[in-house]
Amino acid sequence: MISRRSVISWVVRLAGAVSATAVAACGNGGASGGEKGQAGGQAASGASAKTPASITWLAWAGAGPETEQYQLNADEFMKQQPHIKVEWVNGGNVDGNLEKFLTMAAGGTPPNIVQVHYSNCVDLASRGTLASLDSFMARDRVRKEDYVPGLIDEFAWKKVQYGLPKDNALRVMFYNLDLFDKAGVKYPAENWTWDDFLEIAKKLTNRTLASGTPTFGVADFFLNINDSPSYTTTRCFDGEWFNPTWTASTIDMAPTVEAIQFTADWRNRYKISPAPGEIQGGGDAFRRGHVAMGIAFAQQVFFLKEEKVTFRYDVVPLPRGKAGAFPCATGSGQSMAKNATTPDASWQFLKYLTGPEAQKRITSLKRWGSSRVDTLEAILPADGIPKNFKAAFIEPLQGKTKDKPVAIPTPPRAKDLEAIYKKEFAAVQRGEKTAKDAAVSVKPQLDEIMKTAGGR
Repeated sequence: MISRRSVISWVVRLAGAVSATAVAACGNGGASGGEKGQAGGQAASGASAKTPASITWLAWAGAGPETEQYQLNADEFMKQQPHIKVEWVNGGNVDGNLEKFLTMAAGGTPPNIVQVHYSNCVDLASRGTLASLDSFMARDRVRKEDYVPGLIDEFAWKKVQYGLPKDNALRVMFYNLDLFDKAGVKYPAENWTWDDFLEIAKKLTNRTLASGTPTFGVADFFLNINDSPSYTTTRCFDGEWFNPTWTASTIDMAPTVEAIQFTADWRNRYKISPAPGEIQGGGDAFRRGHVAMGIAFAQQVFFLKEEKVTFRYDVVPLPRGKAGAFPCATGSGQSMAKNATTPDASWQFLKYLTGPEAQKRITSLKRWGSSRVDTLEAILPADGIPKNFKAAFIEPLQGKTKDKPVAIPTPPRAKDLEAIYKKEFAAVQRGEKTAKDAAVSVKPQLDEIMKTAGGR
């Protein structure tokens, strides 16, 4: 997570990046590798499609299979497009990638393609560091409808597309079948509610085990902005975080306050999730068998099998609320830097990374879902475990349920807003303050930022 100091540094460096790209735009527009032009204008004509070009791709990847897969994406693309040379620069992680991008952009040498996170794409676009993809998409008939609904909108600002998603991480509820059976509790139904969830979690919580190690109904969770299960929960309670124009916060509206307080009460009032120190040792509480339920995305299945857990488990969509159910998939994406050289070659690579071939390769690791509707099922477990994987992870994004996926709102300066929220609501999470009191205190601070941040 980016620290407060990093956020301030981010703003300063972005100002430098915008200034540097503006200077670059006033130059002669020379491009490396023979292809002329700079990203940010209209799509290049087909005449330059085979012009030799070199591009730089800045993207983070973990060690091992993920790193190998990223390099394979570049290698396979170069086999298909031998006139385009791709140099991949590994940014290490989300924050490191962002810092490196800002450094390169501020120095007037931005990468051609940069991997962005759903939480920072809009902010980067609002500060003039990313190029519009609209003309390229229109030319090559790349449709927004090709991508997971809601997710695609998280990479757009003011109705302009600044990135295409490269994966999806829809959150669902995992549950331990053995703990449910032991407690004599029925498994959650697909249309369960938050009231059902609370009653189930209470029945599954047991602090008096002979072993001395308590079990809890659910892993600890506290509502936060810039977080997809938190947004799903807020919408279920009929709340919102911001107004429709992103010029003011709605953190103090009664349904939003109710949703925040509800998650704080898991630990402090209902005692259904562990407080700090109640579970000894590290690791994931669900995978260790200390909690009966936990919110996670498909990567949890990968780790459950990698760690060879001995208990049985399944998944179910997050509960419904009085306003309904709101699946919300988030993820990372690929963007083109503003004023980067060789825009047409850059677009060809970006299109490949978010196309069917690369998407199937991404899902082959069984850790991240596809960002495309036509390849969503590529991540289905070969062994059929968990049983309801498709119903929970896939069908809500295919339009096969009555609940429409939504986009998480991440306005300009979203990280600044998140930092303020976390600081003010920490006491609520600890049970030292009510959500209502914190919301009244934090709203003026959020509004002060939002009124000049750029809106929607």
